[in-house]
Amino acid sequence: MEKLNLTQEWDKVFPKSDKVDHKKVTFHNRYGITLAADMYTPKGTEGKLPAIAVSGPFGAVKEQSSGLYAQKMAELGFLTIAFDPSYTGESGGMPRYVASPDINTEDFCARTIETELNSRVIRLHDVLTNFEAEDEPYMLLYHFNFGYPLLQADTLVEASKAERTPMNELSTDYHHMMAPVDGRGEELYFRTNLGSRACGVVYNERLELGAYVAFDTANLPNMVQWKMMKSHDYVLALEPCNTFGINRDEAAKEGKLAVLPAYASVENHLELGVLDGLTEIRSFLRQL
Repeated sequence: MEKLNLTQEWDKVFPKSDKVDHKKVTFHNRYGITLAADMYTPKGTEGKLPAIAVSGPFGAVKEQSSGLYAQKMAELGFLTIAFDPSYTGESGGMPRYVASPDINTEDFCARTIETELNSRVIRLHDVLTNFEAEDEPYMLLYHFNFGYPLLQADTLVEASKAERTPMNELSTDYHHMMAPVDGRGEELYFRTNLGSRACGVVYNERLELGAYVAFDTANLPNMVQWKMMKSHDYVLALEPCNTFGINRDEAAKEGKLAVLPAYASVENHLELGVLDGLTEIRSFLRQL
């Protein structure tokens, strides 16, 4: 990651408030660009606080209006950051002073990935926000791939009780894997009506090893099971998603795209875990 040279003295166009604490921080977006930010916290506070991320208008930097707004909101009790967008100000990225809607949107994206020491579980929390003044259709799919050595001819797949729809003529056996086959095409299954929380599990009792994906279905009501048994492309994917079908144009024509209202946000909670031993595997399967 790029190392930034951050100014440590107060360099804003507005006076520093005596009601907040201030420090410089950095973070990374999904493209690996290091972003510079000023963090403001109310004086004398401890523990978790509601948080707001602020970025200024086109071409602006955090020492201007975004910093002033962030400082004011910190006076009102919020933890805030005002940051320079990618390619701008103290933030990284080359070439400098580039306007990229995709990357600047990514600067704002909120994702938390958590685990604990010695844990076999990773938790993913995503917040997706529509910053536009109009409702926007959106299609969202999380792609979790599993391969060798977990994936072998005697590996099995199971999932929460649901309606299951095979999507092509090869899709005849969602449950069993097979040895790799030269030239074999893909299999595709859609699972719908999953209930309030759903999961898919891939397991091999001979190896005494399994893995699972669990997720809330409020905004991810369906799951795709993609099965590719082709030699050299030997993989299985479990894909929580918010649409039926993987072609956006077709989904739009059929009115099956979800819509995110103007200025609204949705949150998604997912969990990826490893099952170690037959006892763990069988206990997990009984809960499906």
